[in-house]
Amino acid sequence: MKKLSKMLLLIMAGAIVVCAAAGCSGNSNGGNTTESSASDTVSDDNNTVENNSAESQTEESSDGQASVDLATADYSNPAVTIEFGDFELIQTVTQDMQTGKYDGQVIKVTGISQKRMSNCALIERDESTGTGYGMTYYLDGNPDLSEYPAEDAKVEVLGVVTVGDYDVRALTVLPSNIKTLDQ
Repeated sequence: MKKLSKMLLLIMAGAIVVCAAAGCSGNSNGGNTTESSASDTVSDDNNTVENNSAESQTEESSDGQASVDLATADYSNPAVTIEFGDFELIQTVTQDMQTGKYDGQVIKVTGISQKRMSNCALIERDESTGTGYGMTYYLDGNPDLSEYPAEDAKVEVLGVVTVGDYDVRALTVLPSNIKTLDQ
């Protein structure tokens, strides 16, 4: 019962964050929503991130969304690498992802994997406040949650930013591009 209560609170908090972000969105795309874990969001404009071109990796699918061939993506030079514990950078990159800045590009993230209802998120915590912030990732082919890393495992994920339903962006990851690390 306690676990169910926590899950319901997390779902409600996530819905509030998504609704608030959608209501405050002032970008020119009009319909983009922000997808994040249940946490406070803070912008940090002091971080700069290299932006590599992914035009050769993306193509238009039948519904107009960018689709990426994960097998041929260039994983050797990620557009951005988020090291374990870099709370500010994961916030900045996740927010930039939702504006389309990294569509079709490779991102490398080291964080704590936490399971959601149909996917997982890589969580970083602000050590001073304990606040967590997450970046959603999907295993390619949408396998059962049992095929994702264990709850609270420290993992390194190398994935491609893809556009899903309602223009929500997330990392899509080949199972071979997930490494479970020692805590």
